[in-house]
Amino acid sequence: MLPAKKQIDVKQKIYHLFKTSTTYYILFDDLMDLPIQFGSLNTVLPAVRSVQKSVQDSLINWYERDPKLGWKRNDSRNIWLDKTNPKNQS
Repeated sequence: MLPAKKQIDVKQKIYHLFKTSTTYYILFDDLMDLPIQFGSLNTVLPAVRSVQKSVQDSLINWYERDPKLGWKRNDSRNIWLDKTNPKNQS
């Protein structure tokens, strides 16, 4: 049985996208109590775009597991998320 999913809360400004394996991602809001979406990037990216469209001044941090340091924010992927944000497109 898959875990429950949470709706996007427009009051939450900070979101966290975890790459847990080569093909599996999980999107949380800042409360991190339930995932908003999980699965392949093709499954999770529409939820990321929905956050970017519906949450004013949202920030989505992308994390990947470093074998020595544990979870680490991937700033190059954060930049990619910002550049591809639908609000920033002409």
